Amino acid sequence: MFNVPNPVDRTFGGKTFFTYHLAQAPDAVTIKIYSVNGRLLKTLDDVSANRGTNETGWDCRDEAGVRCANGVYFYRVIADTENGKIEQVGKLAILR
Repeated sequence: MFNVPNPVDRTFGGKTFFTYHLAQAPDAVTIKIYSVNGRLLKTLDDVSANRGTNETGWDCRDEAGVRCANGVYFYRVIADTENGKIEQVGKLAILR
């Protein structure tokens, strides 16, 4: 699992793409983005995902639509499958 670009440059569109691989087709996928102090900033739910490699974009804005500040953030990809939950955590940086 990774995101590209990393670091994200806000002056060039400020968007990043999370890429992750799933060994089985999920029932649902959610991506949650957190500040370095653990505050939930954004939830991407109803993410379209299939078995294999998947990619989901994020515009680096929080739930209120405000651009996230420069800094380090963590993201969690959560896939609900028939065999239970699969969770992976990654780190990204936003620069201006």
